[in-house]
Order: sequence, then C-alpha cells, then structure tokens
Amino acid sequence: MVAGNDLVSLLCQRAEYGAPDIGYSFLGDGERETARLGFAQLHRAALVLAARLQSMSPVSKHVILAYPPGPAFIVGFFGCLYAGLVPVPVALPHPRKPVERLAGIAADCRAETVLSDTAGCRVLAAIAAVCGSLRIVDTALEAAGQPIAVPASPRPEEVAFLQYTSGSTGTPRGVCVTHANVLANLAAIQEAERNGEHSRGVSWLPAHHDMGLIEGILQPLYAGYPTTLLPHGAFLQRPLRWLQAISRRRATVSGGPNFAFDACVRRIGDADLATLDLSHWEVAYCGAEPVHAETLSQFAAKFQRCGFRASALRPVFGLAEATLLVTASDADTAQPKVTRAVRADLERGQLVVAHGDEVARTLVSCGKPARDVRVRIVDVHTLRPVAEDRVGEIWVGGPGVAAGYHGPESRSSEVFVAADLGDGPARWLRTGDLGSMHADELYVTGRRKDVLIVRGRKLHPQDIEHSIQRFDPHRIAAVAVVGGEDGADEKVIALVEIAARKSDAEAGLAGLVCLADELRAAVYREHDIALETLAFVRQGALARTTSGKLMRFRCRRDYLGGTMSLLACFVARGRTARAAEMA
Repeated sequence: MVAGNDLVSLLCQRAEYGAPDIGYSFLGDGERETARLGFAQLHRAALVLAARLQSMSPVSKHVILAYPPGPAFIVGFFGCLYAGLVPVPVALPHPRKPVERLAGIAADCRAETVLSDTAGCRVLAAIAAVCGSLRIVDTALEAAGQPIAVPASPRPEEVAFLQYTSGSTGTPRGVCVTHANVLANLAAIQEAERNGEHSRGVSWLPAHHDMGLIEGILQPLYAGYPTTLLPHGAFLQRPLRWLQAISRRRATVSGGPNFAFDACVRRIGDADLATLDLSHWEVAYCGAEPVHAETLSQFAAKFQRCGFRASALRPVFGLAEATLLVTASDADTAQPKVTRAVRADLERGQLVVAHGDEVARTLVSCGKPARDVRVRIVDVHTLRPVAEDRVGEIWVGGPGVAAGYHGPESRSSEVFVAADLGDGPARWLRTGDLGSMHADELYVTGRRKDVLIVRGRKLHPQDIEHSIQRFDPHRIAAVAVVGGEDGADEKVIALVEIAARKSDAEAGLAGLVCLADELRAAVYREHDIALETLAFVRQGALARTTSGKLMRFRCRRDYLGGTMSLLACFVARGRTARAAEMA
C-alpha cells in the first residue's frame, strides 16, 4: 500500500515500489493493443516532460491538455504535476464541429499553452484561429537521454487540476480539485469497490471527464492494479468492444453512465453472447446520469448467460464538484435496490412507497455515503434539513468537496456554502440535484434547474423522457423534454431524435404523425399531462456535453430560438395536432 498526500508522491512511490509491468494498456481501435505504459515508465516520461515544461518561458500556471485517446494524455497530466503546473483536461476539438469550448476554457483559466501528441497538434494547428495565441506543444518525445526534472512537492491544499464541468445545466466552470480532494476520493472509491492489487480494470470513458480521469486512470494507480483503456469513440461505434475487453482482460471493475448499459442491451446481438465471459466482473458502476431500474434489470438478464451477476451492478451518485464519488451501492446486495414511489406524493415532495396498483415511479438507490462523505437533504426554500423520505436538494460535505470554481468568488458563493445543518458549522456543496434519503440510502429524483411546474405539479423531465424512449428504443435515439413559458405554467415540449432507418424514410410524414399520436397517448397515460409540442429531429441533433449528457438548456434555447432543424413538429390545438414544419 502506497502512502502520500498528493498525486506526485503517489506516482513516485508506485514507480519505486510497485511491480514494473503494472500500469495501462491501450486498445487503439477498441480491440487490438497498441501501447502499454507501466507506472515506472510513466514516472520517467513525466520527469522528462516536466523538465521540458520548466525550460519553457513563460509558462502560465494552467496548461490545457487536449489529447486524442492514448497514453500521451497520462504523460501530459503527470508531466504538468511534476513541473508544479496545473493541468486542465479538455476534449480535443473536432475540426468540423463547434470548437469554441477549448478557447473559452483557455480564456477562463488564462492558459497560454496547450499540450497534445503529434496527431492532436495537427488538429489544433488546423483550428489555429480558435486557439488564438495558445502555444501548441507536441509532447511526443523519447525519454532516453533527455534531461529530467526534480518532481514538485505540492501541498495537499494546492490545486491539482481544473476539472471543467460538462455544461449539462449551464456554462462550464472549472472545478478546483486539490491534491487532498482527489486522494480522499480515491480512498473512498477503493473502499466502496474493494479494489486492490487483485483487481483488473477496463475503461472507455473520456480522460477529460471526471469519471474517466479519476475512476478510469487515477484509481488503478492508487490501488495498484492494471487497467485497459479504449477510445470512447470505439465504444460508441460498437458497444460490444467494451464487453469484449472486459471478457478478454478478465476485468473486475468497469462501468459508465446508464446509456452505456442500455446501448449494450439494444445493440449487442444474441450471437455475440457466446463469445463473452463476464464472470470476473465484480463492480459494474453506473452513474453520471439518471439510473433506470429497467436498464439494469435488462442488462443483468441479457448477460446472465455470459456469467454476469446482477450483484455486480453498483448504481452510484457523484459529481465533479465533489471530486467524483458521493454515494455508492452496497457491495453485498444481490441486486440493485429499487423503490416504487407514489407519483402524486413524489410531486408533492414526499417519498411514499407504493403498494398494489398505485401510479408509481420506480427509483433506483444510489447507495449510502462513501467514506468520510456526509449527505443532507435540504429544503430549497428554508435551507434547513428535511426528514427522511422528504424530497429536497442534495447537499454534500466532506474532504472530497472541491475548493470551489476557478475565478471570482461570486462563481462559488451560491454552490459552495458555509452552513450549520444541525451538527455544527461546516462547508457544504449544493449539488443542484433533488433526492430523498429512504432507509438510509440516497434516491435521486431529478435536478432543480430541470424541474417543470405544470398546474402546480413538479415534474422531472427525465421521467417523461424515459417514457418516450422506452416506447420504441430502437426507433427513438434520444429525447430531451424542456419547458416553454405559458403564463404561470410551463408548457411541456418533447424533442425526439429519430434513428435513421430506411423504413422511416419511406413512411415519411404519415409515419411520424402516427408515432406522435402514440407518444402523446403514452405520456398522457403515464404522467397525466398533455405534450404541448412534440418535435422530431435527426439523430445527433440534440445538444450534448463531451461526455454524452443531454444539455437541456441548450436544446431549449435552440428550439425556442428557431435554430434547431426539425423533421416535423406537432403542436397541440385542443385535441388535435398539426405538422408545423417538415425538413
């Protein structure tokens, strides 16, 4: 077991005392191994890059990392830390897609330098107008014969890296994650997942995303086990590659958002099941977005014949502002815990367990607070804790709560707050998520900013989205439900991505009219509300973060602003609907 209060000493000790061949393997195309990077090799490469960075003058404190998937990102990350700099991971922009995010982040943290490998530098050079005055540095350099640096000795309270939020609910902000934050969270993850040198990992999550960086890259380093990384694009193109990697590497720990498990259910054929051995998979963490009981049960049922056990499924709750993990499901449960909550009571802010045929919403437990983490459910109006089974905003305390957002104090003051919630003054993170503690476990019910108020009822768009997508998951690729102003109430707008299929093209508008009627009926039947607007868009048209989360505020803005290209739009007029536009 290594010790240390910062990421620099963590890697130094792993390199000195760990097995020399333990580290990272990379599947460049998602299937074949193209590179390896042991912890000792990473240490040497980081020393070389740190010396190079220290020789460059001037180098601002914050350094952008914009790499394609591969080992170079990890070297760049630790090279910055060894040089006493603060890495800022971002997605490598796509030349044919909007690339302002990188420039905006660089301006926000006043970075002057962006690191990448040779392939990434070519991409960055092609968008030089967006990069502006950023100095582009190719970090591809052989370590042999190069000068090396003396590693920095950061204090635990110093910022280790800036984790820019996904922007799923607003403008991305840089979370200041300290060395103490990340070491505390890594300890919590290890305890929750029971990871150790016996473990084996697989991750396809983007390295610039909090779950991909901390769970996929830093947790294996902390716990001392090997892990296999593959590009997230390889998974998105063919989800089978993820499970193949788990099978072939005999992985014990891997996971992702709910959509990843859903994609495996929908897109992996029965003929492929015989090729998979998932019997070694002990921790299948699922988080980063609402977790659906139906998805988990379908995944467990489908892959049971591959040796997968439902007890491996671990719904979790976390966010970048808490470094990552907040709550985790119990490792000893036979399957994820679910609770059927009476929908009408839930809309009034009370979690009441449903019995019989009551109209209910199925909620998945995200488990209990992780090591040293405190969770409180707080009334958003009185800012006082509420009783168990009441719904309120989820507040988080503990050593993983980040130092705040980079920039003016005003950015942090409403999110990172000092308060006495009954057990003495403390610093708390207001997550913006709504939930309830039931039987000492956290059930997430939605987000404050996404809640729709319809005739006095509080509706969570995730529920309506799930109902729509579940109606025909093979035809409906994604759904964003947003609100439009309508006096004191909000009108409910459903934006539906249609998967491209030849049969749909042949059916044309008539086919979409029928689908719209069916979806309206399904929503009314399950939620007792009428959709004001149902708009169909092409697959991929809804705004998403780099990690794949829907950006409802952007979807709403694009639709209401008239910039969203529609296939068809049906607007309610009493009991009828009309096609408003046809692309």
